[in-house]
Amino acid sequence: MTGTNLSRRRRDARENRRSLRRLTPTFEVMEAREMLSGVPAMPNGPQYNFGTSWQEMSTTSEPTLSNVTAIAMGTDSSVWVGLGQQSQQEVDRYDAVKGVWSPVWTAPQPVVSIAAGPVVKNPTGGTLRVCWVVTKGPGAATQINLLLQSGAQVKVLSVPGLPGNAPVAQVAAGAGAGRYGTLWALNASGVPFVYHQSSQSWTRMPTGGVAITQLTVGSATNVWAVGTSSGSTIPQAYRFNGTGFQRDASLNPAQGVRLLSATSDGTVWAVTADNVVETRPSNPGTWNVVPDASQPAGVAVDLLAASSKYRSAVVSRANDDSWVLNYGVADQPATGFPSMNAYQTTGFAYINSKLGLAQGLTIRDEYTNSDYLSQLSDDFTTISGLSRPSGVPQVYWSGPNGIKTEILLEIRCVQGVYQVFQNINSLNLKIEAQASLQLTTVKNAVEVQKGYDNSEIGMFLGSMFNAAVSGIAAAFSGSYAIVAGAIAAGLEEAVSDATGGDPDQQIKLKFNQLDAKIGDVITAANLANGTYEQNILADWGRTFAVGDNVVKGLWNWPAGTSATLANQTVNGFKSYMFQSLMPLKYSIVAFDEFETPWFSQLDVPTYDQYFVPVGTFSNGVKYGTLYVIHDKNSSDDLFTDPGPFPTKSTLAMIYGVIGGTTAQAQAALFTGANGWMPVTVVNG
Repeated sequence: MTGTNLSRRRRDARENRRSLRRLTPTFEVMEAREMLSGVPAMPNGPQYNFGTSWQEMSTTSEPTLSNVTAIAMGTDSSVWVGLGQQSQQEVDRYDAVKGVWSPVWTAPQPVVSIAAGPVVKNPTGGTLRVCWVVTKGPGAATQINLLLQSGAQVKVLSVPGLPGNAPVAQVAAGAGAGRYGTLWALNASGVPFVYHQSSQSWTRMPTGGVAITQLTVGSATNVWAVGTSSGSTIPQAYRFNGTGFQRDASLNPAQGVRLLSATSDGTVWAVTADNVVETRPSNPGTWNVVPDASQPAGVAVDLLAASSKYRSAVVSRANDDSWVLNYGVADQPATGFPSMNAYQTTGFAYINSKLGLAQGLTIRDEYTNSDYLSQLSDDFTTISGLSRPSGVPQVYWSGPNGIKTEILLEIRCVQGVYQVFQNINSLNLKIEAQASLQLTTVKNAVEVQKGYDNSEIGMFLGSMFNAAVSGIAAAFSGSYAIVAGAIAAGLEEAVSDATGGDPDQQIKLKFNQLDAKIGDVITAANLANGTYEQNILADWGRTFAVGDNVVKGLWNWPAGTSATLANQTVNGFKSYMFQSLMPLKYSIVAFDEFETPWFSQLDVPTYDQYFVPVGTFSNGVKYGTLYVIHDKNSSDDLFTDPGPFPTKSTLAMIYGVIGGTTAQAQAALFTGANGWMPVTVVNG
C-alpha cells in the first residue's frame, strides 16, 4: 500500500481494530509444548530419582520421533536413538541427567537397530561411550557399525557381518568381558549369534526351540528374548540359560509380552501387550508393576530401553513423544536387612543391650524415627568402642561381613538419608524465597502492582520449575550436579498434584494467587520428600542405595550452599513470570506493510520498535512489518497515542532472561515466539 495518505492510514488502523486477527494463539490457550520450547527437561539424578515419574524428554533439538526406528540406553543414562527414514538417517543421543539432545552420527543408510555398550576407558584419556548401530542399504544388505564417542569426537568402525552375510535384524549389547562389552545379533530368520571381539567372528547360539522376535542383553549373564514356543502364538519372556532360552513363567500376561530390556545390574524390564510396565530384579526375583500413577494417559509404549532397575527410556511414535521413566528408589521393592547367622545374631543382641534399648526393640527399629536421629551419633560412638563379645568369631564381628561392621554402615547410611533430605528441604525454602523475590521484581517491572488482583493468568507450573531447576544443573558440575536431580522428584510430584496429574497442563489462577501457589508447590514438595524419606528408611536396600552415595559424597553437597544454589533459579523464574504477567498489561501490535518513511511520524519510543524488512514497492519505498509492545487497552494506531509502553529497562531485563544476542532476544519477544504475548496484526 504505497503513497497512502497518513490520515487515511490512521482511519484504516482504527477500522482494523474491529476485525483483528491473531498471528499466534492467545496466551490462555497456548499449547504446553509451545510454552516448553527452548526449556530443558527437569534434570535427573546421575543414578536414580527418589520418586517414580514419566519425565518428558526435552523438545529442544529433539529428533522426529515418528522416524525413530530403534532406541538404546547406556549405563550413564544416555539415550541413543536411531532414525531410519531417508529424510533422517542418523544417530542422536539424549543426556537424561542434563536433559539435552545432541547429534552423534549421520548414517550413510537408514538405521534399523541400535545397542548401547558400557562406558569404557579411552586409551588416550577420558572415557568412551560405546554404541553398536545396524544400517540397511539397498535390498536386504545390512552393515554393523561400532560408534566410539569421546566428547564431540566420534570414531566409526565396521564390524564383520554374520555368517553367510545374513541380514541383521537387530543387535543387543551390554556389559561383558570384551573391551566393548558383550554383543549379540539376531538375523532376519530369528537366529541369535554372539560376537567375539578378539577374533572378530560370530558364533551361532542355541534357541532351545524358541522362535525369537526380539533380543536384549544386559550383560553376558543377563540375556533375554521375546518369542514363542511349543506351538503357542502368544509372545512371552525367555531367559538364556547357557544352552538355550527358557520361558520365565513368573511373567505370564494373558495377551503376551511386547518388549523386553535387560540391564547390567541383572534387572529386566517388560512391556506387556496391554501396555503395563514391569521389572524383574536379578535372581532370585519376582516381577513388579512399575507404579503408573504418573504415566501419561493413552500412551502406547512403542520402544523401550533401560539402563538399570531405576531408569528406562520410552518412545511413543503415535504420541510423537519420549520420556525418561524413573522407577524411584523410594518405590523399589523391599529387600529387607541382610540375613544373619547364629554368630551375627548373638552379636546383634549384644549391640542392642549395650545401647540400653527397651525390651524387644533394636536399633533398626529406630531408623525411621526422626526424633532418634540425634541419638544415632552417640550410638555410632558407643558401637565403635565395643569389644567383640565372647563366642562371636572376629570375622562375624568386625570383619567385612561382621555385624558390628554392618550396623556402623547402616547408621552412616541412615544419617546420610536424613542429611540429604534436610538439605533438599532447606534448598526448597531458599528456592521459594527466590521465586517470591523474582515475582516482586517482575511485578514492579511490568507495573501490575495495582488493579490486576482479580485478573486471570495462565501458568505452566511444570515449565516454570523445569526452567528454574535446570539453571542449577547447568551452573554446576561434580557433587553440585546432583542437586537438581535430588530436588526434582518432590517438585515434580507437587506440580503434578497442582495441575491435576499433568505437569504440562496449564492452570488458571488469579494474579494475586500466584505467590501463594508457588508457596503451595514448595510445601507440597517438602511433604512429598518426607514420604520419600520414610519409604527409603523403611527398607535397608533403599536406605543403602541412597545413604551409601551420601557417605561417598556422590549424593550430597556442602552445608550452607543453599542460597548459592537457589540463585541459579533466577533466570528460569523470571522468564516464566514475565511470560505470565506481561500479557496482563501489554500486547504486541504487528503493523503489516509498514513503510519506512513513516518512522518519523510514529508516536512510539525507538527502543520499543522492532522492524522486519520485507521488500520494496514499485515506487522504490521499502516496507516491512513493525512490531510494537504497548498497553493492551490502548489504541492500536501507532501514530496517535498508542502508549503507555514498557520501560526500556523492563525490555532489557526480558532480553537478559531470553538469552542470546540482543537481536535474537528482540526477535523472540516482539514476534511472540515461545508464548511471550499475543500478536495483533494491523493490516496494511
